Amino acid sequence: MQLYHMRLEQRYIDRLKELNGALPNGKPKLRIVTPAEAVHPHGSLKGVPKYVDPVSGKQMPFLILEQWLPADFAGPKDTYNYALLGPHPSECLQDCCMGGVWGYYMPLTNQYGQYVPFTDTVMEAIERHISVARRYSELTPEQRQLALDADLATAEQKKVEMAIRESNDDIEHYLNHKKELDNADNRVIIGLGKNALPDVKGGKEAIGNPLEKLI
Repeated sequence: MQLYHMRLEQRYIDRLKELNGALPNGKPKLRIVTPAEAVHPHGSLKGVPKYVDPVSGKQMPFLILEQWLPADFAGPKDTYNYALLGPHPSECLQDCCMGGVWGYYMPLTNQYGQYVPFTDTVMEAIERHISVARRYSELTPEQRQLALDADLATAEQKKVEMAIRESNDDIEHYLNHKKELDNADNRVIIGLGKNALPDVKGGKEAIGNPLEKLI
């Protein structure tokens, strides 16, 4: 899917400013880029994708939320690779840098990691993500560990609940079809066509009662 430059409605631009402030040029410190825009702006890497899928080796094919970061994040000038990256971000005041670095913040995808168009739903997801991230940043290391442990416990609980639901579904299916299942012929057939014979070891027996799992 080829996506070109993103054009946001003013109400979204205003909301992004409210979430993370604005740059000297009045634009938000958060921006949404398409795959066509998510490329290195300068140096020998100019035009090369910034966000590459580690499996396919291709540009990630979805919208990405970027955050503006001060030039310090690019490192000091005396160790900066000018040939590879072009001018130091502090030296570039164009929209591509604005004296800083545009860095990856979050992908804007559905639950399967696939492209979705920008909508109110995506904007709400951004707001929730930023809200959670800010609350988390205010926690002490001990509180963060407790929060992480709680999240892991919740995930494990969901796995248990899913297993119970699946087991209940098996039991319900068995009870609703008990006669057919108990009288099912699960013998193994050996051979092909008219020469096919049932395995004598098979016999006619019940496929299995899921209620036995509870005994």
